[in-house]
Amino acid sequence: MTQSADKSPRVLLADDEDGLRELVRTYLAKAGMEVLEARNGQEAEDIFRTQNLDLAILDIMMPEVDGLSLCHQVREEDEYLPILLLTARGEEIDRLVGFEMGADDYVVKPFSPRELVARAKAILRRSRHHTVTGSNQDYLKFPNLVIDTNLYRVEWQGQEVKLTPTEFNLLYLLAQNPRRVFSRKQVMAQTNSENYFGDYFGDSHTVDVHVKNLREKFNAIAPFSYIRTVWGVGYKFEV
Repeated sequence: MTQSADKSPRVLLADDEDGLRELVRTYLAKAGMEVLEARNGQEAEDIFRTQNLDLAILDIMMPEVDGLSLCHQVREEDEYLPILLLTARGEEIDRLVGFEMGADDYVVKPFSPRELVARAKAILRRSRHHTVTGSNQDYLKFPNLVIDTNLYRVEWQGQEVKLTPTEFNLLYLLAQNPRRVFSRKQVMAQTNSENYFGDYFGDSHTVDVHVKNLREKFNAIAPFSYIRTVWGVGYKFEV
């Protein structure tokens, strides 16, 4: 969802810990954001369905509806709303599941409120501009594939493919540099996507998950082979 420059971003903050929610709300409000609070997953779902939002911050371990289920549900209904997950669990499998569900970033408790605000600002900024850092091309066209950053739209075989901000940036970076091989670290550095992939700069699995999600979305329409895996190195775009 695109946010106008003169309007405060509306952020859904869903966490069942009252003290943590109050602390985070204070920091987000000081950063100029309008915060809508939810104490559990059901309240968060109600807010999502009735309010225009620019960012959702969801705790994974919430009563009634857990954060991962809610993340999946939100992503099914809104491909563009950025989602940041909070959790006390730091195992790799948990954050990978979060990315599988469509999350854009992941913060493990305990965390610094200032860091969370910085992450939120970065996600909002990226979502607002819908573009890749350093890009000077707004429109890319290949056989059966169109990428338009002005409309934030991707078409494959004539059908629109709904991508999250992270997926869009990843696809655009590779497509803008055909045949160039990017390591996973280079993907994150070139797109400033450490703000999406979290603190796990160098954790190759997170990039792999987003590539997997991209491929699945395209393959659901027609076989898609433009993103190639270069084993032991990373990825490249080749028509």
